[in-house]
Amino acid sequence: MLLSLDDQEEACRFFYGHEGTVESDVGFFAVGTAFLRLGHLLLAEDYLRKSENILADPMTKVYLAHTLYELGRFDDARELCQAGRTQVQTFSISDGEQKDVETSTASGESFSFYSYRQKKALSKALLAIEGKSLIALGEADLGRSMVVDAIDMQLDGASGDVMYADLEKFVDGYLSRSSLEKRLSEHEIAAEQNLSRARAAEVSSVRLRQVLDAISTVQSDWAQQLSALVDTAMVEPMAEAFMDKIHDFCVGVKQADSDAYGIHVDVLKRRYPLFTDNVVQQIATAEFLISQFEEMQLPIFAGVLIEYAKAVETCVNAVLVAPFVFDTQFGSTTIDLGANARAVSLVDGSNVKALMLAQLSQVVSSKDSRWTQYANKTFGSQTAWVRYDLPTIITTVKNEYRNGSAHYSSANRMKAMAMRDYLRKKEIFERLHAICTRQN
Repeated sequence: MLLSLDDQEEACRFFYGHEGTVESDVGFFAVGTAFLRLGHLLLAEDYLRKSENILADPMTKVYLAHTLYELGRFDDARELCQAGRTQVQTFSISDGEQKDVETSTASGESFSFYSYRQKKALSKALLAIEGKSLIALGEADLGRSMVVDAIDMQLDGASGDVMYADLEKFVDGYLSRSSLEKRLSEHEIAAEQNLSRARAAEVSSVRLRQVLDAISTVQSDWAQQLSALVDTAMVEPMAEAFMDKIHDFCVGVKQADSDAYGIHVDVLKRRYPLFTDNVVQQIATAEFLISQFEEMQLPIFAGVLIEYAKAVETCVNAVLVAPFVFDTQFGSTTIDLGANARAVSLVDGSNVKALMLAQLSQVVSSKDSRWTQYANKTFGSQTAWVRYDLPTIITTVKNEYRNGSAHYSSANRMKAMAMRDYLRKKEIFERLHAICTRQN
């Protein structure tokens, strides 16, 4: 308990009177890291080696290697880092303590292992310490290249561990990927602002003249119409260009770290095995971007809003609309929206149309008799949710989240996480997958 406190000195004083109570690798590791933080390097080495002798763990190797580096024993530190980098990718514990994820083999035997993020953090630390050790031993070029590799390994959250501190001073003039991305985002924001002003200026006079012509014959609510149309005239040119560009940029970003993106895809395929690849990839792209970028204001978060919205749109079309078109009992190529609205066509030639969010909201809430019969037959316990709750969810996704993605000031990390949390709270993908399960 005391070893987990910020007051490491008090913890160590307590330990001196209770040395016989520490017998496990975890206990020796905790004592060793406490001495390390207090600067008692020889004591830190002693207890970290005791922990390593009980369980050869890559995390213990990280702190022991750092201790040896601080003691000036660079050869020993380098050798330990090499062993740790080999071990970290395959490390597991049979019947040991849980590290992060617990699972079971076919025989029922439990084992634990480090998560992807933890392996990445351990690898970063080991690279950094080995690189610094090589520089101290005179192998400057190789050492600096390893430090550069460590700097480029971006973690989800900033780490305060001493082994990551001041790495840039070993590689003068080098800019990390995060530094470059920050500079890129600043230039992109400025470019998008200029693009927005330029395009708005080009179309504003023409559009406003069209607006005035259109409302000249309309006497009621003319002021409100003028305001709404002026807003549209100022936003549309930027929005269309921005959404296309940011989607293309997102594709490039996920390809740059395909391993991390692939993990998101694998998790989602296990969670939603009946969804199409497009739906899985769109959700995965949104969640990958949230996990990779920590800065609050970046244009990339517009991509999260767009990809989540695309996932909703694609999923509703695939799970609800397309099966209705092909249903032999109640299916139809159109849906009637009522006396005051035109029917929505669901096909384009021989292909099922991919309806936009606004149309989908109208279609799923339609009182068309064929749609109502099909829904009652097919959706089971989800019928009421599809008819009454889903339209509101779709409208919220469109109006509150996706439509703001063209404004860099509102398309930030907070807005992206709010959209993710909203979709999770409403369980939209879980409910649509339940309908897939019923259809299969």
